[in-house]
Amino acid sequence: MDEKAEVATPNCPWEIQTITDDDFAFRQVPVNLRETHRTRKIPTESSFALRPNEDSLSFNLKAIIIDVSKNFKLMSITHTSSGKFVEVTAFKIFEFQINFLKTIGKFEAITHTPQFHGAPSPIGKPNNKSHLSLFCGEFNEGSRVQLKEYCMENDCECQFDINSIREEIAELRARSNDTPYHNYWEF
Repeated sequence: MDEKAEVATPNCPWEIQTITDDDFAFRQVPVNLRETHRTRKIPTESSFALRPNEDSLSFNLKAIIIDVSKNFKLMSITHTSSGKFVEVTAFKIFEFQINFLKTIGKFEAITHTPQFHGAPSPIGKPNNKSHLSLFCGEFNEGSRVQLKEYCMENDCECQFDINSIREEIAELRARSNDTPYHNYWEF
């Protein structure tokens, strides 16, 4: 899922957007990778660790995905490595300002890297027009602690009632790959 901009998805129909310091990005975090800080839950450092074979941390550009509900809908029609749909209740979404992300130790770049897998894309592998890649050389403990501390110091968890879109999620899943997410993101 994470690829360098130079290796952008072939035949991608979307222009690469310039990311500005004033932009915001969403990052989904598994709920079991959170800890209590004062009265709220924040991500742990492991929420920001790269998986094997990744060279960047994934985010979604808020200016394109627009709101948290679309982020959850996109997740809900994505398959896990075992071929099942992602359980969206297992995640919370956090919002980060781009100018903060550029201050992370070993920062190299944050790049718009839309993911296009065809139109329609395969079931369980929707296109992602809003995908961003954060490159920091390596995401060592210091980099991950900075991301965690940002969440501690800022109230950046996006409050959203997932039950408000349960029916839409069921409908999207029933449509297989006949959704705007599997095509050109024309909503």
